[in-house]
Amino acid sequence: MIGKENKNDGTELVIVQDRTSEDKKKSFFEFIQKVDGQWVVTAKDSVFSGDLKSIQHGLKYDISIPKQRELAEKYKNRPVIKLQLVDREANQTYLYKFNLRLATRTLINRVLALESTDGLAISIWNDRETGNEKISLKQHGKPVDWKYGLDEVPKPEELRKKNGELISRDFDEVDKFFLDKIDEFNASKKKSHTQSEPVVKEPVATKAEISEDDIPF
Repeated sequence: MIGKENKNDGTELVIVQDRTSEDKKKSFFEFIQKVDGQWVVTAKDSVFSGDLKSIQHGLKYDISIPKQRELAEKYKNRPVIKLQLVDREANQTYLYKFNLRLATRTLINRVLALESTDGLAISIWNDRETGNEKISLKQHGKPVDWKYGLDEVPKPEELRKKNGELISRDFDEVDKFFLDKIDEFNASKKKSHTQSEPVVKEPVATKAEISEDDIPF
């Protein structure tokens, strides 16, 4: 028997994980389903699609569980995002769980720009020139632009040596910004659904001409 039923809507649950090849040159998605009581990888691809069901955030470790609390104390308990797309034709719900990094922050920035939640496709690949991981969001075949521009997002805090050499960047304030915006997005969608009114998107200048390699978040 293949598939685990999603108790909320009766669709089959498919877990999505982003992976990188051993040579670090190719990024892809793994699709994990329950087969005869065991979770196994059933497919690998560069894209999955459906309608947005939810986007939520939490922490990597559940501190209510003793073993995970120990891990949270040993390692930094970083935020984790859970994004769900529902493919009605295939009767499947894709659950994509990811941490915050350059490629996924830009994905969140695009999700936040959505006025409607249908006809989405999420793709992953590596830039041919830089080799950097890229994750795109399209709606009905058209790229979704960012909600927030570079001047609207906090800059990461930089730690440098006396000679100016960069040691590290702290993205805590950047991540907090996007987590807060996810909460605002969900509150707005909930209010819109309750009132049965469309969400009005503020006009934002296009950022399509900006290279993602220059994004500071």
